[in-house]
Amino acid sequence: MEVVTVNYVGFDKRRHQGQIVVARSIAREVATIFNEIEATGYPIKKVIPIVEYQWNDQASINDNNTSAFNYRHVIGPGQDTSQLSRHSFGKAIDLNPWINPFVPASGKSTRAYDPKKPGTLTIDCPVTKIFLRHGWTWGGTWKGAKDYQHFDYRKK
Repeated sequence: MEVVTVNYVGFDKRRHQGQIVVARSIAREVATIFNEIEATGYPIKKVIPIVEYQWNDQASINDNNTSAFNYRHVIGPGQDTSQLSRHSFGKAIDLNPWINPFVPASGKSTRAYDPKKPGTLTIDCPVTKIFLRHGWTWGGTWKGAKDYQHFDYRKK
């Protein structure tokens, strides 16, 4: 794993610096992606390694914290929780997870997905396009359940 220091625009429209932990093999690409995101002015609440939340994914989500590495199993209603998450390998990023919720296939989520809110990801959002252009996948295009916060590195 590698700690990548990134700059981003906050909801206060000011420049901030954070750190995200990803697989060493994709660290440079992640730095490039965050540079491109910053250039769009897309607001990010915060980017803090999940160790600051005692590895508690829900605590990080509740704080709308953007993160990547977290050694854990897949979570969420209707998911195969016996599998390790892609976050366990540092090859997945959750961006503004409070406002970009996981929505199970049933469509019933504890948080509303509102594409009109600043920081919400959509298929037409410049940030989504940046990740897709770099060959990542987006959880908002999954069949059934949607994970609007989730970007997944799948290149070989």
